[in-house]
Amino acid sequence: MTDAPEKENGSSRLCQVYSGACDLIVLPPGTQGPRMPAAVSCRFSGLEEDYTAFIDTASDYCMMQPDVARQLGLFDERMPRSDSVTIWTWRGRYKGCLCRHPLVVPAIEGSDLELDASWFVSKDWDGPNVLGWYGCLGSMAFGCRPRVTADDGDTFYFAAL
Repeated sequence: MTDAPEKENGSSRLCQVYSGACDLIVLPPGTQGPRMPAAVSCRFSGLEEDYTAFIDTASDYCMMQPDVARQLGLFDERMPRSDSVTIWTWRGRYKGCLCRHPLVVPAIEGSDLELDASWFVSKDWDGPNVLGWYGCLGSMAFGCRPRVTADDGDTFYFAAL
């Protein structure tokens, strides 16, 4: 990835070169709440299966579904994590803890992106996997290209910062 200033009509602008791209899953309004219109496939380090994670730039942290956290052993008392925290979401108030765990955004074009993401995990969380700002979206360059023609797909472009 490189950030290179380009000249356009005598002015300078920033141009981002992305290293990978994947399908952006655009959901109909109201599918998972009003603030979750798009999702991407992701993979949790240590698991082989791909999961769907909603993109939420307004969410402070990533949110992990309890079944995924259990498979990864994140509820094990020996796992290093923060003290208990309480967060408010569009689904209500939840108590849990913050921990770090690697996330891979698999590319269908270019290179996969691996991040050491910050996750909120709670045994009570009943929502989807969510990619939030701190420790994930804020640590990568990303952009979205919506479908232009019926033959195009919605695309999520990404790169490490």
